[in-house]
Amino acid sequence: METSKILVVEDDKSIREMLTFAIEAEGFNIEVSKNGTEALKMKEKLQNNMII
Repeated sequence: METSKILVVEDDKSIREMLTFAIEAEGFNIEVSKNGTEALKMKEKLQNNMII
C-alpha cells in the first residue's frame, strides 16, 4: 500500500516543525511549504492526498 502524501503549509517555523514531526511519526510522507504562494506552485507539481 502506498503511503499518503501530505503538504504542510505554515509560515511559523516552530509550528511547521511540530506538524512535520507529528505527521511523519504517523508514517506519512510530507512536503513542506512556508507560505501559500509556494504551496500553490508545489501543488501543481506534486500529487498530495491532503493539504494542511
